[in-house]
Amino acid sequence: MKPRKTTLTLLILPIILFASSAYASAEGASPWNSWMLLWRVINTIALIALLGYFMKKPLLTFFSERKAQIERDLEEAREQRDKAELIIGEYKEKLAGMEMELERCALN
Repeated sequence: MKPRKTTLTLLILPIILFASSAYASAEGASPWNSWMLLWRVINTIALIALLGYFMKKPLLTFFSERKAQIERDLEEAREQRDKAELIIGEYKEKLAGMEMELERCALN
């Protein structure tokens, strides 16, 4: 089954199941007659289809831009981490040099 058919099935199936159970459980006069139910299902499907049609491009654009921004942020974070590691290495060397200088001063 294609993903589009699966999505459509997963959207329609609960609507039909819940609506039919609500219709079946009602006794007497109900606003959920079969035509009203059919009309609501058609409206729901039309709304989902229109939203999918009009929102597909903006959503794809948004997510592609967001992915690119995350990749840039990760690269920048890697560069900052590398710089920080270099600075830490320099400070460790300075501390090691200070320890040797302290020992030398203590011997004098």
